[in-house]
Amino acid sequence: METDFGEKLKFVRFKTKPAYRSTIGRFLNYIDYKRKASRYDNFVIEPDVVIASSVHPLAWVAGYKLAQKYNAKFIVEVRDLWPLSMYEDFSGLIRKAVFGYFESLERKYYNLADSIITTAPYAYEYME
Repeated sequence: METDFGEKLKFVRFKTKPAYRSTIGRFLNYIDYKRKASRYDNFVIEPDVVIASSVHPLAWVAGYKLAQKYNAKFIVEVRDLWPLSMYEDFSGLIRKAVFGYFESLERKYYNLADSIITTAPYAYEYME
C-alpha cells in the first residue's frame, strides 16, 4: 500500500507475515520485511536518501541494500535500542546467540550509516 505526501515523499507499506503470534513468528516477520523492502524498486524518482528505521534491525539491512543500489545516503533511525528490548524473551545459549547477532548488526549499520537519528534520550551513550 502506498501513501502519497506530495510530489517528493511517498510511504510504502509491505504486507508481511504476522509478527507477534510467537517469537519464531516475530523473526519470520523480520525476514519477510527485509526481503520485501530490500527488493522494492517502484520509485517514481530514484531516492537520494534512504532512512532505515529500526522497527527491527533487519530494516537497516534492507535500507542499506537500497541505499547501495541507488547510490543514496544511508541514514539509520534508532527507535529502539537493540537487542536490549528483547532481553527477557530469551535465556541461555539462545539469548547469547540472538544478542550476538543483533549486536553485530547494530555495530555494522551504525558504522555504515552516513547519519544516525534517534529521539531516545542518552541513546548515544549506548551506541558509543
